[in-house]
Amino acid sequence: MPTTVTKNVQDAAYTTVGVGVLGYQQAQVRRRDAQAKLGTVARDAKGQAEKSAKSAQGFLTERADEAKAAISPALTNVREWAEQTGTEIRTRVEPIVGEVLERVEPIVDRVQDKVKELSNRSPNPAPAPKPGGARSGASTSA
Repeated sequence: MPTTVTKNVQDAAYTTVGVGVLGYQQAQVRRRDAQAKLGTVARDAKGQAEKSAKSAQGFLTERADEAKAAISPALTNVREWAEQTGTEIRTRVEPIVGEVLERVEPIVDRVQDKVKELSNRSPNPAPAPKPGGARSGASTSA
């Protein structure tokens, strides 16, 4: 009888170990399946993110092209306006400058003649003022 009990205990121990090994193997299989599914989900998510990024880039490129197309005529209009305004200003200012020169040149000539005339008249020109504006003989005592 002791052999039968021992044999039954051994069989139970072996069965328990076997069930444990089968449980461990099943956990490993489930882990591998989960890793595979996670890898697939990660690849799908990466692909979707790349697709969304390309779509966004295309959308933004189209909007930028549309903005450039909308701004280009306005920029051309501003350039034309600036050129016309510059031409108009030159057309109006140049005759005035010429007229001012015609009026000022005779006055400058007369002033220069007067200066020459006065310098020829004065036998002893006045001494030039001293640098610093100090007067001779003035005291600075308090």
